[in-house]
Amino acid sequence: MARQRRQRSERATQGAFPLAELHERPPPPLPWLRWLLGGIAALAVLTLAALGTIRALIDTAALQAQAEEALRHATGREVRVGGKLSIQSYFGATVALDDIAIANRPGAAVPDILRIARAEAELSLLSLLGGRAEIQRLVISGPEIALEIDAQGRGNWRNDAGPIPAGAAPTHLPGLPRNIHLKDGKIAFADARSGRATELVLRRLTLSEGAPGGLLALVADLAYGAQRFSINGQVGPLSRLADSSANAPWPLRLTLDTQGTRLTVAGGMARPLELAGYAVKADLWVADSSTLAGVIPYRLPVMRTLSATARIADIGGSVPDIAAARVQIGASDFYSWVPGLKLDQAELTMPALDSGARATAAGTLAGVPLKLNAAIGPLSNLLVENADRQVPFPVDATLELGETVLTARGGVAALGAGTGLDIAVAARVRDLEQLSALAGRRLPPLRNMEVAARLRDGEDGGFARAVALRDLRVTAAQGDLAGDVVLGFAPRWSLRGRLAGAKLDADALAAVLGPAIGAMEFTERESRFRRRAFTDDTLFSAARLRLDVLHLADADLTVAVDDLTMMATPYRRFNARLQLAAGRLELDPLRADLPAGRATVRLVVDAADPRVPMLLQATIPGIPVQPLLAGSTRRDNLFGPLEIDADLTAAGDSPRAIAASLSGRLGLAIVEGDIDSRMLLEPLGGIMTAARMPMNLLTQMGTLARLRCFAARIDATDGQAKLATALLESGRMGFQADGELDLAAETMVLRLRSFIRLPNQSIVVPAKLDGPMTAPRMALEPVEPPRAGPPAPGPPPAPPDLCGPALELARAGRDGPAPAARDARPNLVTPQRPAPRR
Repeated sequence: MARQRRQRSERATQGAFPLAELHERPPPPLPWLRWLLGGIAALAVLTLAALGTIRALIDTAALQAQAEEALRHATGREVRVGGKLSIQSYFGATVALDDIAIANRPGAAVPDILRIARAEAELSLLSLLGGRAEIQRLVISGPEIALEIDAQGRGNWRNDAGPIPAGAAPTHLPGLPRNIHLKDGKIAFADARSGRATELVLRRLTLSEGAPGGLLALVADLAYGAQRFSINGQVGPLSRLADSSANAPWPLRLTLDTQGTRLTVAGGMARPLELAGYAVKADLWVADSSTLAGVIPYRLPVMRTLSATARIADIGGSVPDIAAARVQIGASDFYSWVPGLKLDQAELTMPALDSGARATAAGTLAGVPLKLNAAIGPLSNLLVENADRQVPFPVDATLELGETVLTARGGVAALGAGTGLDIAVAARVRDLEQLSALAGRRLPPLRNMEVAARLRDGEDGGFARAVALRDLRVTAAQGDLAGDVVLGFAPRWSLRGRLAGAKLDADALAAVLGPAIGAMEFTERESRFRRRAFTDDTLFSAARLRLDVLHLADADLTVAVDDLTMMATPYRRFNARLQLAAGRLELDPLRADLPAGRATVRLVVDAADPRVPMLLQATIPGIPVQPLLAGSTRRDNLFGPLEIDADLTAAGDSPRAIAASLSGRLGLAIVEGDIDSRMLLEPLGGIMTAARMPMNLLTQMGTLARLRCFAARIDATDGQAKLATALLESGRMGFQADGELDLAAETMVLRLRSFIRLPNQSIVVPAKLDGPMTAPRMALEPVEPPRAGPPAPGPPPAPPDLCGPALELARAGRDGPAPAARDARPNLVTPQRPAPRR
């Protein structure tokens, strides 16, 4: 046929017959094409008919009941469905169900553990023809998953009812789908033990099964705040999760990625729903830890190129078994943990929990080179279940910080039991202030100091309650101390021990420690919202004493120093014992040899019982008065050896209350000192002016005058004090006073005799001071008239020497130095000022 058409075409081109003949004759029919088209049409009609038949045969109510029963069987929970099952496609068996809720366990924080806005399931056509429903693909939209752990550590995803026995489940339930897709949901996690709550946004999650009963490929896209996470990997079949009686490990291999952080976990879990029975290998890589600031609720240092690997297995203990652990850190800044600490590199290795761990680090601390090399025993000894194990725990650590070297070598015999501590510690400190960052507070700038001690168990059975520092030795430029000290911290802090030294400069030590410790406050601070009254001009403060600090700890410490320098005074054979127990402080005794004699002090303060009065007994033959005035504006105006004789008792919790209850005696004396003349001009100026005496009698004394003697004696009973004597004699002038003081009301009534001695003449101005102690009123009293009778021939008799009786009264009869004659010119006792330190 084709050849005939070709021949006719050739003849037409040759002119044998006209071209129109080709158009007049129709082409012969094609029967096979008609058959093909007819077959396709017939198949389409049959297919539509079959689908229509299947759609008509689907029992949506029964299928919904099967779906609800399948959920109840898989979860063991009550299931509520708000919508009706509907068919979504005509050409495929896709059904949808809206508003699905699965109830939470009783007592949970929220009523439902899972809520689903919409679920679409693509069913198998062949299974529907066979009378059963098999889900090939399941799409879940808007899931809200609420996971929580209660105070007992139980997760709400666990089914406490136990596995459903064989044969109890209906046989018509549909099987698990091979492909599951979740989108646009969220996962909330709450832990009642820590009170922490976390919420993740679930953008999408896909689980697809490559072969029936095989592994599931998992792909997930999550978000936590602004942080995005992606998870890829494989997990075991979902049917294994539903079979709670299975013992075979549920395999998993997952990789989590987020902004330069990658975590890979590979292994298996015997009880995945309980998060137990796992044995996995974890690998972590962090390019920069600052990218995790919004994810981890802890303040992390800025660590770069952090890598960590370990094998982790659940062994049923309090912590899992960790083996082959290794952590490496590159250049990092640990300022958030230790200010000024920067590491160039650090590494931590631990072959197993039952073997030791080793750590090395190199970097700088506040610009000072740092190097750490430490090895410790097995960390398994720290576990609670191993508390009774008598396994040695060795310690060998060396920290080099510039020229400062700290070492700790030894071990613990029974770490879990808290006994058997025996570690030798030593420190060669170039500058203690460089260790401030490690201590977390400012340390004093002590230099060239050496410390050595042996840490042993405390006396109360183990280092869990107290640590003993045996053979303690401290050597520095300011002195040396050695002895044994026990530091207790259970049931309360305590300090016991005895220290002895050959030489100690307390003044130099205070100059170094003072700026770091700060000023000591003995009274409570007033509220900043309380305004002090303008009329509050009382002498004694009403602020409460900080006696509560006496309840913070107990102490029994004895200090003995052969050569002690304190407050610019050399002490020999210094010995003091401080005892503090249950709020009762007792300093008894404190003894020392001064150049002028033996000094003794006894102090008792009982903060536990306010009915017990405070006690101060002191006999000090002579200490420089100038250091005692360090906080006064008169520091550079008075010099000389101050003698103190005190036997006082008082009660109260404020200076005002103590003054109001003061009882006992107080005597003060100075012999042959120096005084600034301006201290005398201020009170004498008003008296001389009132007496209309020339002021030039006072201005001829010079700047620094001789203080021949000063003596004062006060006898008090419940705040009512009697000034038995008060005498100050300096060169040409002086004072003598006696009277009464009301320490509770802060008032006084004193009789004052001011005198000025001139050649062959003595001028005495009597006056009376009364009123408030802070602003007394002065009134001149009449001068006693001379006795009748003719004057005695010759020069007038010398005025009596008042220093002797006044000093004897101030010293309570104790012997002491006597002043030189009035016309003597002893050397000044003003101390030389030390050269400024460079």
